[in-house]
Amino acid sequence: MTSSSAASVIVVGGGLAGANVAFRLRELGYRGGIILVGREKHQTYDRPPLSKEVLLSMDDPPGLPFDWDGLDVDLRLGTEAKALRRRGAGWAVETARGEAYADRVVIATGARPRPLPVGDAHGSVFTLRTVGDALALRVQLRRQADVVVAGAGWIGAEVATSAAALGCRVTVAEAQSAPMARSLGKAVGGRMAGWYGEAGVRLVLGAGIVGLLPGTVELASGERLAAGVVVAGVGVLPDTEWLAGTVDRDAQGSVLVDSHLETSAPGVYAIGDCAAYSSRRYRRRLRPEHWTNAQLAAWAVASTLVNGKEEYDPVPYVWSRQFGRMVQYAGHHEPDDEILWRAENGATRWTACWVRAGQLTAVLTVDKPREASDARRLLAAGAAVDVSRLPDPSVRLTDCRIG
Repeated sequence: MTSSSAASVIVVGGGLAGANVAFRLRELGYRGGIILVGREKHQTYDRPPLSKEVLLSMDDPPGLPFDWDGLDVDLRLGTEAKALRRRGAGWAVETARGEAYADRVVIATGARPRPLPVGDAHGSVFTLRTVGDALALRVQLRRQADVVVAGAGWIGAEVATSAAALGCRVTVAEAQSAPMARSLGKAVGGRMAGWYGEAGVRLVLGAGIVGLLPGTVELASGERLAAGVVVAGVGVLPDTEWLAGTVDRDAQGSVLVDSHLETSAPGVYAIGDCAAYSSRRYRRRLRPEHWTNAQLAAWAVASTLVNGKEEYDPVPYVWSRQFGRMVQYAGHHEPDDEILWRAENGATRWTACWVRAGQLTAVLTVDKPREASDARRLLAAGAAVDVSRLPDPSVRLTDCRIG
């Protein structure tokens, strides 16, 4: 397709991914009609501050700086997509306000928080996905309540950090044997466990929440905790039920897309937290639930719509600020990859490197931004590394490259 085409596009999802598709289309010279449908009434915004600045003091997260009128985008906020249907050679998105028609569709509806696997007899269980969620939770945290956070993953650690900073008495209950165990593994997560106590947060491992009662939660260990507020941070589920019967999805609800981000329905694409794309780099499907993926995928699909199919296969990347530390992870590792550590004895700044058959597969850094940048360059190049030099923190990571 050329930039002079008068075809039309519907983007479903008003978050970072969807908004950037619409913006990037215009930036690339696309002249066709663009409709942007978003469930939230709030103007498009960045989500990372929700668990940090918004919980602490910010009334609104930074908005995405797009002039929708100037870009000639038909912005329909507060509009939830109900179904996707074939209409002639194009597509119709059904909403409570009627149908919207276009030649092609980009699905960017993201994900919703996974509920706790117990009934809610507590009455004050919160999730954190939208600005409304963050503002409602902040009201409770400012009362300096007893707070129990379910899950010591990325979001659980960030919420616990903010709650503790507000003076709350915080307990984090994690069903696994270490923080971040699902995403990073026990060995790496174990090195993070001490951060909780240093921040005045109690961490309970191997005991997820099995019961909710008014003002109380019950753990799998049988312990009961006072809990004025409960925050569910046990992951997310792709927000894709409205697509049933239209595009292929996996058992978790992820929309399956190819390396060009196109679904099983021709002319329908999916990006961001709701899409599992085929990665040649890692020889598997990936569904990164992070800011960088939403941004890069938006740019890639816009380029495909304007200039023709573009392969999408970046190095996944995520960062997190938790307990006064900057944590950065790049790449994708498998559970049986070898871990090599880069740290001086007793150092609070350290790096974990995952290696398979002499090739770097992933890197996690703690308060080492330069090393994180080096790691991303090596991973993008698919570099082999000298595993005998890799554990030496005095050797720059890029100098461990072979060839």
